[in-house]
Amino acid sequence: MFMVGGVSFVIPMTGTYTQLCVVCGLYGLLIGIYISQKSVILVDLLGAEKLINSFGLLICFQGVGMLIGPTFSGFLKDINRQYENAFYVGGSSMFLGALILLTSNIRHLMLTRKGQCNEKEH
Repeated sequence: MFMVGGVSFVIPMTGTYTQLCVVCGLYGLLIGIYISQKSVILVDLLGAEKLINSFGLLICFQGVGMLIGPTFSGFLKDINRQYENAFYVGGSSMFLGALILLTSNIRHLMLTRKGQCNEKEH
């Protein structure tokens, strides 16, 4: 997700059609990797028994983002008369999401290790 955010920052800097094709191809590849790993990460964090409910909530929040994102991007374009800021806001959102995911993974790892240490003591 960090890389997707980084690629979003690069898109406005492309000067030729070939550069845009390469950057968009990389963006598509990274988004495909991200999408394919969502359910795997949910199972790792919450367990297989909670996959259905957690995936539903994930899709719900993604839907809210998909509703707000293009609307807000159009608003930014209307205000600034350029599209660059929409890519910067989108990339920043991906970075923020990646930070939240990284934080939750670190917390999960710490709790798992703490639980394993407590089990060894008993």
